[in-house]
Amino acid sequence: MLNQHSTANTPALSLDVLSKRELQVVHKILEGLPNKTIAAQLFISERTGC
Repeated sequence: MLNQHSTANTPALSLDVLSKRELQVVHKILEGLPNKTIAAQLFISERTGC
C-alpha cells in the first residue's frame, strides 16, 4: 500500500514526489484501467521514453 512505513525489504512510497500528471496516471492505474485506456483518456503515449 502507498504511504505506509517501510518493511525490512520494501521502502515506503511517497506520493509527494510525483507530479500532478504522474498522479493522474496513478489514479487511473488504481481504477484498474489498462494502459491503452489510460493513454487515451489522458491524451498521452502508451509508451515511455525509458
